[in-house]
Amino acid sequence: MKRLLCLALILSALLPRFAAAAEWSARPLSEVAVYPEFRASAHVVAVDEARIAAEVSGRIESLPKRVGQAVAKGAELARIDDAAYRIEVERAAAQSRLIGDRAKLAEAQLDQARALANQGFISADALRVCESFVRRTD
Repeated sequence: MKRLLCLALILSALLPRFAAAAEWSARPLSEVAVYPEFRASAHVVAVDEARIAAEVSGRIESLPKRVGQAVAKGAELARIDDAAYRIEVERAAAQSRLIGDRAKLAEAQLDQARALANQGFISADALRVCESFVRRTD
C-alpha cells in the first residue's frame, strides 16, 4: 500500500507537467531558426574590367546592353549619332576636290605661261612665279 500511495503521490506531482506537455506543439526547425545577418558597405571591382572608346566623337543615341550583361565579340555596345562626323567627312571631301581643281588650274596656267614665254610675251621671272606656285600645290 505504501508503494501504491507513493506511486499516486509521484503521479499527482507529475500530472500538471503532463498537462502542460499536451499544450506543446512541434514545428520544423526552418520555421523557428534564426540565422544571423551581417551587413557591410562594399564596392565591387571586376577583375576583367574593359574600357571602351569610340574612334569618333558624338552624342550617344542608345545603349542596347546593360551593366553586367554578357555580350558577344563584335556586338554593338553603344550607338552614336554620327551626323556631325558625316558632315566633317563631306566637308573634307569637298575641300580635297577644291584643292585638286586648284592644282589642275595652276598646271593649266603654267602650261599657258610656258607657251607665252616661248613667244616672248612674258618674262622669265613671271614664268618662275608660275612654276613656284605649282610646286607649292603639290
